[in-house]
Amino acid sequence: MHHAHDDHYKIIARIDERRYISKCAHGTIHLVWGIATIRFLPQDMPHVAHLLGKGSIGDEAQRISHGPLCLTRNEGGGFVFVVKEFGLHLNAVDFLQLVDLVGTALQRMGYADSDDSGWPAPPPPAVAEGEFTRNSFSLN
Repeated sequence: MHHAHDDHYKIIARIDERRYISKCAHGTIHLVWGIATIRFLPQDMPHVAHLLGKGSIGDEAQRISHGPLCLTRNEGGGFVFVVKEFGLHLNAVDFLQLVDLVGTALQRMGYADSDDSGWPAPPPPAVAEGEFTRNSFSLN
């Protein structure tokens, strides 16, 4: 089965037909989640992974941000992942699937542990109990 779509997009990682990460011919990374598509530059992806990784530690309600990205964990255990003006609402299971999807995509893109983008290096994940320090970075 051949779709016109296939010529322009290469799927890097996928959960199912509706949720996957692809790369277009121009090199832009597309995170497709249901009806939403969020576009990132390849060098944004380590930051997305870092933010999601911080959100998966602990279980208290919190809000963490990193550049134009923000992740809020609400009291009910759900999450809102915000990229600029767009918010993606996720239940706990969806959130973990997204973390896994982004992690898989990063590995396949060759970002094992390197961070060679122009953003400040993210702080190491906090393992200690209690509230995270709320680091926010501005895009240059």
